Amino acid sequence: MKSMVFCFLAYGEEHINEFNIVAKSLLQINPEYRIIVGTDSPEQIIKGIYRVIEIKEPFNYNLKRVVIEEALKEFDTLMFLDTDIFIRNGIDFLTLDKVGAGMHAAEIVNLDKLKDIYGSLDYMKDYLNELSTIHLDELHLVHEGYFVLKIVDSKQKESFIKHWRDIDIQTRPYQRLAYDLPGAMEGIIIWIALHKAGIEVRLPEAEVKKVFNRISHFGKRNCKLEKTII
Repeated sequence: MKSMVFCFLAYGEEHINEFNIVAKSLLQINPEYRIIVGTDSPEQIIKGIYRVIEIKEPFNYNLKRVVIEEALKEFDTLMFLDTDIFIRNGIDFLTLDKVGAGMHAAEIVNLDKLKDIYGSLDYMKDYLNELSTIHLDELHLVHEGYFVLKIVDSKQKESFIKHWRDIDIQTRPYQRLAYDLPGAMEGIIIWIALHKAGIEVRLPEAEVKKVFNRISHFGKRNCKLEKTII
């Protein structure tokens, strides 16, 4: 397998603009970095991207799966990044090649913690109830804004993607989620799919923690600066 790859989902003008800024920053750090992006407008993506995937489905955060599935065909290690991030200079992302297998997530939280953050979760009760029929143990959410994923075993790759796809499809009628954004809080589905595929989920340590500490995920609209490396 080749060295690690970066994965993005960039839908709509705002997020495509954000992606282009971040991608330029990454290629400024190292022109050899490989980047895969899924988008509804391939013609708006900057040149020099390793692979651009045109996605014709309506936007849903679970379409991150399409990009990750494509990446796992060729790579064992990937870093997924939302487009609304800042990258602080001085990161050597290639150190991530050496991480242990599994998902390295910035946060792993249970539903009680989500209630502390968002207040009542009644607006997504049907969605959570449906997920509870799929996964009988306590539900958790992994931070889906940026994470490192390393899967070496091909059967685990296939299993993870299949479970993610199946759970997404099963829960689509119930995805009345935060901010009216289709598929938001996809980190719960990702967490279930990882467990069903037998893939370890862990908080960042050592090199991964160093990388995460130099990434800022602001999660707001219309506040990204042109200068992404800071």
